[in-house]
Amino acid sequence: HFFTLGSTIICDNDFIESIAKQVGILLHRIQLQKDLKKSESKYRTLTNQLPVGIYRTTPEGKILFANKSLASMLEYKKDEIYKINASELYAEIKERNAEIASISDVPDIYATKEIKLKTKSGKIIIVNDSVRIIRDENGKALYYDGVLEDISARKETEKALQLNEEKYRYIAENVNDYIWTMDKNFQVTFISPSIKGVLGFTADEVMKMSLNILETEGLKN
Repeated sequence: HFFTLGSTIICDNDFIESIAKQVGILLHRIQLQKDLKKSESKYRTLTNQLPVGIYRTTPEGKILFANKSLASMLEYKKDEIYKINASELYAEIKERNAEIASISDVPDIYATKEIKLKTKSGKIIIVNDSVRIIRDENGKALYYDGVLEDISARKETEKALQLNEEKYRYIAENVNDYIWTMDKNFQVTFISPSIKGVLGFTADEVMKMSLNILETEGLKN
């Protein structure tokens, strides 16, 4: 059978085949959209479960994506953080410009830098920022994709250990008697400078001696 569409005569079979193709394309498009939504859902579920902050920002500082951990790290609700410019999260606004400048010529790999951020309550935290620049075909920066790891607790621990080490070293270096430590191989790992007044050797010289020599010289456990 034939029918006319305007001035064009169309066969029923041609029409059915054309409609079938269009419907097929539409169904394929709908399936792709469903698959995309499913993939996005899986991605968001995954990123929200990670213990690190994940973000995407524009060069101007607009936050396009932030996972739950990032919002929590900075003491914001998820919807609040999208209302903030990324530069406002830095302890010092100029620090973001400095960070961007430092990675602007880095190839398309993640560059990691230690930075200070400011939470909603004003608390300063220290994070490792691993960031990658997403560029267009002309090399212009489109986005900054990154991962933030809060290392504040670790930095505090390192600082406390350093202070303790300095304190005990000061005590060891200023006592009249001598203090020394030895590893499992009976190698001296530390000895206070006051050893020179006892054996006549400097601490550096004693560190190079074997246990037998030390015993001969009168240094005993």
